[in-house]
Amino acid sequence: FGMAEGEAIRLLEFETLHHALLDMPNIAILGDFNSPSSLGAACSQEHQRMATLTDSLSSLRDPKAMRHFLPRSSPRIPSSMTALGFAEQCLSYEHCWQKLPKPTAPAYSHWSGQLIDHCLLRSRAKFQVTYVGIFH
Repeated sequence: FGMAEGEAIRLLEFETLHHALLDMPNIAILGDFNSPSSLGAACSQEHQRMATLTDSLSSLRDPKAMRHFLPRSSPRIPSSMTALGFAEQCLSYEHCWQKLPKPTAPAYSHWSGQLIDHCLLRSRAKFQVTYVGIFH
């Protein structure tokens, strides 16, 4: 599949899972969403610098080789049309790191230098998060 087709399939699969689990209040969904969240870059100046560095390095690569990411300044498809963006923006899922006492996203989880593995919580879920560690 091309990038848009793959994202459309992931989005539909996520939406199907969301509706199948709608009656369950405490849901945590863990997985490789194949894309970073723009929310992570906003956590701190260090996160912003890392995102900027990753963007500049990705622009040096062959665009056809960019399987996992594109520079944030020039996405091919709108964020809300990715599975992760749909979960965040349309279905109100939150990242488990957003529930930490001081919300701080892990720096990265993948060879691309970006956090593409996510643990999402339904916004009404009642979890107390004390530690976030992601391994790819």
